[in-house]
Parts: sequence; C-alpha cells; structure tokens
Amino acid sequence: MKPYEYDLNLLYVFHEIVRTGSLSAAGRKLRISRSGVSQKLKALESSIGTQLIRRSTRDIDLTGSGQCLYDHCVGIFEQLDTAERQLSGLKNEMQGHIRLCVPTSLGQDYFNTVLIDFIKENPNISFTIIFSNRIKNFLSSEIDVALQITTIDTIPPDYVAREIGVVPWCICAAPDFLETVGPITLPRQLAALPFITPTYTVASPKLTVITSENSTVHIPLSLRVQSESLPFLRDNVLGGQGIGLLPAYSIQKELDEGSLVRLLPDCQIKGFGDRLYVISTQTFHMTQLQRRFIDFVIRKLRRMFA
Repeated sequence: MKPYEYDLNLLYVFHEIVRTGSLSAAGRKLRISRSGVSQKLKALESSIGTQLIRRSTRDIDLTGSGQCLYDHCVGIFEQLDTAERQLSGLKNEMQGHIRLCVPTSLGQDYFNTVLIDFIKENPNISFTIIFSNRIKNFLSSEIDVALQITTIDTIPPDYVAREIGVVPWCICAAPDFLETVGPITLPRQLAALPFITPTYTVASPKLTVITSENSTVHIPLSLRVQSESLPFLRDNVLGGQGIGLLPAYSIQKELDEGSLVRLLPDCQIKGFGDRLYVISTQTFHMTQLQRRFIDFVIRKLRRMFA
C-alpha cells in the first residue's frame, strides 16, 4: 500500500489510543464514543492488512506492526504540530526581502526611525536601500517600493502611487551670506545670486515663485552647486556659498535654530515635486509583505507630512 493512501484521521485515532492507554480515554479526548473509536481502529487495521492492537479488558498491547506504526505516528504528528504553529505564526510575522528607494535627506533625517520600527516589529525582514532623489526605473533598478518627492504626472503609468503628504520647498541662505548681499524682499532680486539646488535636467533652469498676490514669477537661475545629496547641498548653504533651494523638511532644524534664514516666506516656491508618494508595482503584482510595509510607511510618515 502506498503511504499517501493512509487515512490521516484514522492514524490520529490510533495514535491517541496508544498515547492515552485505552479506547475509552481516546474517545473522551476525541469526543467520540468508545464504539466509534473501535470502529476506526478496525478500519485502519483493515486498510493496512494487519492487526495493530491485541484487545484486552484492561491494557493496550501493541503488536510488532502496531509498535512500528506508532513510533512513526509520533514523529508525523509532532511535525504536523510544528508546521501548524509555524504557519499560524506566518499570519502575523512577515518574512522576506524588500528593495527600497528613498530620497537622500528623507532617508537620513526621517526614514531611519520608521525603518527601525518596522524591523523591530518584523525581525525576519531584510532590506536593500538605494538613496536617490529621482524616480528610478523599477525593472532596471530592481526596486520593489520607492518613496519619491515628485508630481503625479511624472510617475510611470504602470505603477501605483499613494500620496503621503505635501512637501513644501523654500529658498534660504546663511546669515553671513545675507550680510554680503543685503536683504532680499522681492523675487527678482534672486536673479543675480548664485543658487545651490538639486540637479536640474534642463539647460536653462528657472525658479517659479508664486507671490502672496497670486502672481507667478519665473526667475532664471545662476547655478553654483548642484547635487543629488540634500545634506551636501545643505552644508554648502550653511557655508555661505549661495541661496539654497531645498525641501523644507531637509533644513527645518537649521531654520528653527537660525543658522539658515528662510527667504520670501510669504511666497510659494515651486521645487522638484510638491508631494511625497510611495510608489509600487500594480496591486496584483504586490506581495503581502510589500502591502504591509507600504501601509506601515504611509501611517508613520503621514504624521510628519500632514
């Protein structure tokens, strides 16, 4: 007889008869009558073609075949119990690997704590993280999830973007730099000053400023330093190298401390994207792990970018 033709339920009844020491005790454990236990034992012996237990009024006496089968049953049901516990644990404990793309300053200043909190709750998850301020091609970069500051129209149509919050941009400068150039109260004054910005992809970049009167001003930029690293740009602004165009979250500490001064605070500054999104593949391609991670990130970061 082939092993897979054994009835697992009959094997379990036999296992409980031997483990509890009697048909009656096994019946109480399994919540079936003693006669029901006896019938199942007979059905198992019939399917195997040999006697497993010598009946007596007091004790369970295993035959040689019965002892052999019981020894194997012990291992089988121990393994099944272990598998059940592990499968039950997997419902609440994620395992796997996530490849993640995060903006530079966001990753260093904000996202570290979010990631650490997620790993503490899910210790069997590992990460590969790329720091970049540009949307990556998911296939060529092998990215599962990306956090990006951008506009919705720049996101590839094959991917899903969920908004986390608004990202305001600001122009700022070090107090020492402002002492050399004088006070800046009008957008047009910026045209003659050196700028420190993320990397532009156009030949003649312009800064867009919306004034408090809701008029739009486009200012040609004189670029001194460009970089994908927001911390590097921030340090150059702190060093008095020019006017910084940076997302407010990346310099909030310096603004609060006074080591940087926000310019034209009543104006709206258009930077390199006005929203923070979490971007992923289409929903039907996502794993349960990716869904849980995305929901966790959105919940945590929305408190910061509300």
